[in-house]
Amino acid sequence: MKCVSRFGMGLALLVFAMAGSSDGAIDADSTNWENSWEGDVTPPAPWADWTAIAPGGINEFTVMTEGSDTFNRFAGTSYGAGIEYNVPSEELDPDTNGGAAVEWRFRNGTHGRTWFDIAMTDAASNAEFARFTSNKSDVNIDMLNSTESDQTGSLNSDWTTYRMVADGSTVEVFKDGASEALFNDIGLNDPRTGIMMRFWRGAGGANEFDLDYVRWTDGNTGPEPTTFTWDLTGAGDWNTGANWSPVTVPSVVPNGNHDAIFGDKIASASTVFTDIDVSVRRIDFDHDQTYVVAGAGSINLTTGTDSSGDLAPVINTLQGTHKFQAPVHFHDSGSVNVASDSTLIFDGALHLTGNTLTKTGVGTMSIRNDFVTGGGTLIIAEGMVSGNGTLGGNLENNGGVISPGNSSAAAATQAPEPGSSLLLVLGGVLMGWAWRRRK
Repeated sequence: MKCVSRFGMGLALLVFAMAGSSDGAIDADSTNWENSWEGDVTPPAPWADWTAIAPGGINEFTVMTEGSDTFNRFAGTSYGAGIEYNVPSEELDPDTNGGAAVEWRFRNGTHGRTWFDIAMTDAASNAEFARFTSNKSDVNIDMLNSTESDQTGSLNSDWTTYRMVADGSTVEVFKDGASEALFNDIGLNDPRTGIMMRFWRGAGGANEFDLDYVRWTDGNTGPEPTTFTWDLTGAGDWNTGANWSPVTVPSVVPNGNHDAIFGDKIASASTVFTDIDVSVRRIDFDHDQTYVVAGAGSINLTTGTDSSGDLAPVINTLQGTHKFQAPVHFHDSGSVNVASDSTLIFDGALHLTGNTLTKTGVGTMSIRNDFVTGGGTLIIAEGMVSGNGTLGGNLENNGGVISPGNSSAAAATQAPEPGSSLLLVLGGVLMGWAWRRRK
């Protein structure tokens, strides 16, 4: 419970990706929470007195110590006194933010009642908010102006953690790190307009309520997204989270069971660079301006998964001309799809590592460096494969076109031994016999 005090003045502009499968409490040092008030200090600014009904406010919160633990004790004596924090709407991003979450760890006293109201700024004025009423032995959860109310949850004998997650259409409440919600409610309006939190004393005489922390965010508190879209208008580092949409906390970039989408954000030809190896399941290029993927690191395509099962690695060029200057490795059999009037250029080495790569789409795949180092098979199902790169592996043309580049007749006239891999040089005027055309 002993935490280093840390407090930020505003919420970062983030995307809240979900509200349906949160995973309960987050470790105290997690950066998932954009802001926090930790229990070893009295309520810091911009927490302020809420004394609309009676005086009291911050003066009723006192830092307490039990052994090595510190926390705040709210000992209210006047009905209606408390504290409030409003996150102003200008600190949120209504175009990208999709929700909000609040988590707090507390312990009820032996008497009295404390209300913790959580609302989205506009909702509060319409009496549309969540009220957590802490009594001696339970918490009554009331979604005011909602279809669901009076959800009572019993407490642990000691400290209890609650978390509320709202996405604009539903509200879920989790208790003590549970993976399943205590309940799911239709309620609260769109939470992108602000966040309001208010601790105050309810009716019923003097109360006692211990608070270890309260943490909140308008960011992602659930499973990380699997699809990321390049979000800069120009060049940038692949490994910087802010360069992608959605932005996640903690920062995640496409490197794993992810799809990387390079869409219409850039204003002109731009380079996305990586100096470390990255892995993705899918890469899409979908812009008439050119993306160049470069750097000392390599781009690794691997099998991914979703609810339907395994997903083979793929690179799609849906429009435009785009280029890999960084080496590309296919660690599983996959495909390169290039749409009509589009081109995908491999300027760096393309490694199949013994796997099969199928070229689909009527556009052009251009190979300008060593290809299929480590063996493997290139199947041309349709479209064109061009360039002057060296092919070290099997080549099967099942309906495409090979377009010569620079001539290298000597290499092209070498006859492969039965069962061996083919060493072909695109551009060899006599290479036609060295690949197998399948009908």
